[in-house]
Amino acid sequence: MLAAVDNPQPQCLWVITILGEARPQLLYKNGVTPAISPDGQSLAFMSCCMERSFYEILVGGINGEKPRKLVEVQDQGAAQLETEIVLSPAWSPDSGWIGYFTRWKGAQGTQKYAIEVRPAGGGSAKTLVSEESLPKRVSLCTDLEVACTMVWSPDWRLVFAARQAAEPPSVQTKYSLWQVRVKPRTGEAAGAPEQLIPWGDFQPGDLTITSDGKRLSLLKQRERGDVYLAELGSGGASIKPPRRFSLDNRGIWSPDSWTPDGQAKLFCSSQNGRPEVFRKGLNENIEETIVRGPAGYRCGRLTADGSWMLYVEWTPTAPGATPAPDRLMRRPVVGGSPEMVLQEPGGDVQGLYVWDYKCPLKSGSPCVLAEKNGNDLDFYSVDPVRGKGKRLGKGEEVGRFKDWDVSPDGSRLALIGQDKLYGRIEV
Repeated sequence: MLAAVDNPQPQCLWVITILGEARPQLLYKNGVTPAISPDGQSLAFMSCCMERSFYEILVGGINGEKPRKLVEVQDQGAAQLETEIVLSPAWSPDSGWIGYFTRWKGAQGTQKYAIEVRPAGGGSAKTLVSEESLPKRVSLCTDLEVACTMVWSPDWRLVFAARQAAEPPSVQTKYSLWQVRVKPRTGEAAGAPEQLIPWGDFQPGDLTITSDGKRLSLLKQRERGDVYLAELGSGGASIKPPRRFSLDNRGIWSPDSWTPDGQAKLFCSSQNGRPEVFRKGLNENIEETIVRGPAGYRCGRLTADGSWMLYVEWTPTAPGATPAPDRLMRRPVVGGSPEMVLQEPGGDVQGLYVWDYKCPLKSGSPCVLAEKNGNDLDFYSVDPVRGKGKRLGKGEEVGRFKDWDVSPDGSRLALIGQDKLYGRIEV
């Protein structure tokens, strides 16, 4: 049995003997999503972790022989990490071809998706499924944060996951399984892709097909967010048992911030069909919608003096399309019409927004804006009335930053990431 193991190092590939007394054997370090060839002699896997994640697919022997590169995305700098990747290798029934997802940067900065195949022994790639071969608003599932999966059946059908974009401003993406028949001799498509399983609200993953090709298994994955609340013990050194704070777990994204008096939380949820900002007091039994409208809304936060409510307004777009700009909005807490503070590029990179903002608790301290700039993260002060202010500093070579926060007094920043900052916090 082939296993991907996280301990003692991130994503190592091991062979485990099912029968007998042989000890488990480490095959390859820094490998993920392995696929065994039908003849049982080889395996294909993606390299990971740190800076070279998802750049290449390797082929090695089942006994740990030195692997060779089948696919490698040419390194053109840190910005490529955000656009060009390869994912999820899958073997053809005769062990002669390997298929995989690929994503790259197209014209006008849009992201392009495809399924390619290559001879297992090496050679040029052929495009098996392109965006143009799928219906409108249907795209290949090639985001790292969702299930990207495919498998080859014994009768030469390649089964793969696809997603259907929600109509704006909804964010309820649907997923399905599709199939395309492949010519064994040439590795080319023998027809147009066809839908295999109807659309659903779950993400399909971990596809496997029986040796006779009659049964397929898959993992149904759903994300259902809750907000929980727990009190800290004396000195913050312990925590009391948490209790569920949110009343509904449909589409809750994140608990965004506290009110300055610490008696209520703001959070974003799409429980009503589109992203909105809610407020709920610590001892209240009702959630109040405080930002709603025709667009999508997230990141509701109050300034330290409690006079302004800030939030992000955006319009979801179809996968692969150029994202519409995001708008940071302000609205007086005492009531009034919303106004735009500033406009930033829209979209995200592998599930992470390309910009964000946070507000400290200390009155008089400015909010902080973070902008992705290549492989760096630039920080600026931001004022609800005057907009973007002076540059405060930068996080250098952070790669794919995961999250950051500003200290309550507004004097320091803490940052975590997935590349340079993997496994540690930088202040």
